[in-house]
Amino acid sequence: MSKTEVTQAVIPPPAPKSMSQEEEIAYYEKMVASIPSGVKEQLPQTLKSEDAMFLMLLLQEGGFLDNELKPAIRKEDGEINQTLYAYIADAVCTALNIRQGKWKIFEKLWPINNGTQTVSRYKQETKDASTQYQKQIARLLRKATRIRPGLDTYDLQYFKGH
Repeated sequence: MSKTEVTQAVIPPPAPKSMSQEEEIAYYEKMVASIPSGVKEQLPQTLKSEDAMFLMLLLQEGGFLDNELKPAIRKEDGEINQTLYAYIADAVCTALNIRQGKWKIFEKLWPINNGTQTVSRYKQETKDASTQYQKQIARLLRKATRIRPGLDTYDLQYFKGH
């Protein structure tokens, strides 16, 4: 599959705003099913579930991930914003109830170093004022838990509250 085919096959157009919840659920199920196998094969086993794929599509729809489900937001030097992506990895793992080995999963998938310290420092720095990214991620997570209520855990409330 060429890079162009991957691009066209993966990026979901935003769900039309006039959809009922049932139509929106069906829409995202169809989008998850249409993710090319080449993109899925790049992901660790833990992130190949329907719920994980759904979260990745929402993050892609929000502009956080590219066509290959890799970080899309880069700093001026071309490197990814490790702090932001550590926060996203923490939120995804929280939604999927991945407690052990989450940093091994995401440090292999995305260039994140010292995830625990990075996300802890970020949460501390932003505890009084959410960033635009935290607000956008919160909106995506609220949408995720509305469409797939099984993703809504007590621990996820922190991320949805921004």
